[in-house]
Amino acid sequence: MRIFKYWIAIISATWLGMVLIVAGVGKAMAQGNTYDSFIMPAFLSSGFTDVLLFTLPYFEIVLGLLLVVGLLPKVGAAISAGLILCFTLSNIYLLTQGIGYCNSCFGALGGMSVLAALTLDAIMAVLVATIFSCQQGKYINIIPWYLGRTVSQVSSARQPVEA
Repeated sequence: MRIFKYWIAIISATWLGMVLIVAGVGKAMAQGNTYDSFIMPAFLSSGFTDVLLFTLPYFEIVLGLLLVVGLLPKVGAAISAGLILCFTLSNIYLLTQGIGYCNSCFGALGGMSVLAALTLDAIMAVLVATIFSCQQGKYINIIPWYLGRTVSQVSSARQPVEA
């Protein structure tokens, strides 16, 4: 069961990371044109909003890379949960305003309907929950899945050798 949870956590982190990387690359490719449907609170200054919207694609790419490589997966999942919450609230607001299409979801790689974006947000939230429930070890750890090491090899390497 331990190996099963190990691989489920890796697959979940990889899928979540790939979605974030693709979304970040698409937004970075169309930097100025993708922010029409982002909803920012009125109390934020326009300068802060511009900086936030400029750094969002690169933040998504770095976060996705951390998840795919397995560096700090629970930290990445926690940050992703906050990002997903913001995206979900933005999509719900778009639905309440009668806007049915989101141009900014994947930037230059294409938009999607707001309902599809909400569905993707729900899937990403499930992936975050899966990472938290299946990821073994401490909150801050590294999964060397790309090195071909399994949980049994990692845990047996930590066991003291009996004489």
